[in-house]
Amino acid sequence: MRRLAEVVGQELRWTRPSARRKYDELRAGEEIVATLRWQKGSLAVAEVGDGRWTFKRQGFWRQRVTVRQEGSDVDIAQFELGWWGGGTLDPGAGRRFRWGSANFWRSNWQWTAEDDTPLVRFVGQQRWTKMEGAVEVEPAAADLPELPLLATLGWYLLVMTANEEAAGAVVVMAGAGATVATR
Repeated sequence: MRRLAEVVGQELRWTRPSARRKYDELRAGEEIVATLRWQKGSLAVAEVGDGRWTFKRQGFWRQRVTVRQEGSDVDIAQFELGWWGGGTLDPGAGRRFRWGSANFWRSNWQWTAEDDTPLVRFVGQQRWTKMEGAVEVEPAAADLPELPLLATLGWYLLVMTANEEAAGAVVVMAGAGATVATR
């Protein structure tokens, strides 16, 4: 698998090849440059040419996502979830990145530097059976060592949010059905 920095400038797209498998691919044209394999619950394994990490959401009131080298129990970065789905990633070394909606409709999300410079934008497209979306890497992010982490963790956050919204809709529909059935 090639390093993500080698394909910056090409069209990048996350897709799920099969609706039946919990496996997503980031492609540059036909070439796979990153994968996200969903394990049990919120645990996922990200793989890029630069390395492999695990992502796992933790906490209830104060939610966060831990980032670890695969096979390790030591956090190398932590994403603190804020209100309205945004948050802050702290990968250490005094650097921080912000995650938030890039438009009013909350259909595009992005990572920005602390000075609000856009770095990586995700233009998602959810379909009935799967999610897919484009990834746009800004020139300011092309040489960032954290670029592979931003590209994979951003997709993880979008898929987790979509799954939660879908689960919430099922609960609401089930509740509405139960109310109608008792009348």
